[in-house]
Amino acid sequence: MRSIDGEVVWSRTYRAGKFQFNVSIPRRRQLLSCGGGVIKRPENLRALRQNGVVLFIDRPLEDLAVGGGRPLSSSTDALKEMEAQRRPLYLAAADAVIPNKTTATDAVAAALEALDAIFVH
Repeated sequence: MRSIDGEVVWSRTYRAGKFQFNVSIPRRRQLLSCGGGVIKRPENLRALRQNGVVLFIDRPLEDLAVGGGRPLSSSTDALKEMEAQRRPLYLAAADAVIPNKTTATDAVAAALEALDAIFVH
């Protein structure tokens, strides 16, 4: 996990061959950018939802980079399989879905609009 304008204290523990995060999120305004696999563990999602809003940054599969030393995105087929497994989880968990089809600037603007809508209502 990465944090902007704040600290995230996290540790990795191995129990029965499973990778597990223990997350402590300080109570102040911050943005966390999590790896895509964080959604696969319900306890990670609970920690995120207890401390804020979950946004799904939705980038089209064809716009994702293949390779780059990342085993789970080693090929287009691997990306398609990962998307098929994770997309339903992302959609179920998200407070808002942010389209990311053009520029990062556009995605940030859409995220800010979504946050305004969430916090105004």
